[in-house]
Amino acid sequence: VASDSPDMYPLDVLAVMLGEGETSLLVGRLQNQQGIVDHIGCGNYTPTYDAGAFQIMATCDPAKIQQVREAILVEVARVGERGASPEQVRKAQKQVVADKVFSDQTPEQRADSLGYGWLLYGDPSFSARYVEHIQQVTPEQVTSAARRYLHPGAYALAVLAPPGTPVIPVERFSTGTVSRPSLFTLPNGLRVVFMPEPGS
Repeated sequence: VASDSPDMYPLDVLAVMLGEGETSLLVGRLQNQQGIVDHIGCGNYTPTYDAGAFQIMATCDPAKIQQVREAILVEVARVGERGASPEQVRKAQKQVVADKVFSDQTPEQRADSLGYGWLLYGDPSFSARYVEHIQQVTPEQVTSAARRYLHPGAYALAVLAPPGTPVIPVERFSTGTVSRPSLFTLPNGLRVVFMPEPGS
């Protein structure tokens, strides 16, 4: 979502719950318990100019890509099915507040925070207001955001693998029809890659 969406705050809390810190859901399950990833993290990218992206990034053995993908989908689905618990939400909120406190320790850090808010949002106090909004997020809002945005038909998979590594075809990860890109050249010589939207 974009930064002016009210869903930004529940999604930010969800990102912390899922993939920030040793006790987060994805780190605890996939990295510490199952050991199928070397690293995993989560973030909610919310630009001011367009819709953003909820991102889950993992580093793993290329042979385990499909296993990791399926495990991530299970954990994400579990949040939507069972709901976010009050304890999980409170812990995520405390982590956000702690990050804010530690990022405002020096005059340079506080100036950076004020400048960031002014340049991106036109509000030098954005950082402080952001924390207030995070503290008001409810478990119901987090659960609703997970169900609305994090469903199997609404994600894209990108794989960055070493040269020569066999990569599983994207069709094996698809939950629906895979659109095929087409390449053509305009009269002025510009090459264009066109990818139709699903259902178009």
